[in-house]
Amino acid sequence: MTSPAASLRGGAVGALTVSLAVAAHGTAGGAYPSGPALTYLLIVGIGVGVVSTLPDPRSGTARLSTVLGGLVFGQVAGHVALAVTAVHAHSILPSPTMMGLHFAASVVT
Repeated sequence: MTSPAASLRGGAVGALTVSLAVAAHGTAGGAYPSGPALTYLLIVGIGVGVVSTLPDPRSGTARLSTVLGGLVFGQVAGHVALAVTAVHAHSILPSPTMMGLHFAASVVT
């Protein structure tokens, strides 16, 4: 069973992943999600949140690298989710502006 702190951490990481991926993508000129893009993005957020609740098998405590890795992976997966399912469907490779904003979203959190 996960601790209340782990559940809170997972929820925060998942919510921040989704909201900041949408903000970074939209600010850089990408489309805001709707329909399948939003569904896929929510699945990404839930997955990243669940993984960030997992403790380190050796110590049984949370690791900062797991949370930060989840945030970075969440931005990458969020970009892919928005790129392949968006109405305007742009390249999976982000523009420099979009890459910078997704990176900034990872750092800010």
